[in-house]
Amino acid sequence: MSAQDELVDNASEEVAETLKDVPHEKLVDLVVQLVGAKRQLEEKIEELELEVFSLEEELEQSEAAEETLRNVRAEIVKGDTEHAIELIGREIGY
Repeated sequence: MSAQDELVDNASEEVAETLKDVPHEKLVDLVVQLVGAKRQLEEKIEELELEVFSLEEELEQSEAAEETLRNVRAEIVKGDTEHAIELIGREIGY
């Protein structure tokens, strides 16, 4: 038996010993609360995953805009303002 398994077994025994005198109704209430808390955590995880996805998309758009800006600057330095204006137009959807 690994040390982790032994810890789990010991903890399980301690929990069982602690809970042996707790009324059944109270245990049921605690389980219901735990299930509700678990559900809330799962919902929060889903929300955070969606937020991360959205932030990743924003980052990609920001990086693309930075690249366009670098290209616009390079065109301006070369003196090709017409192409620079084209690049800006593409970036903003013209």
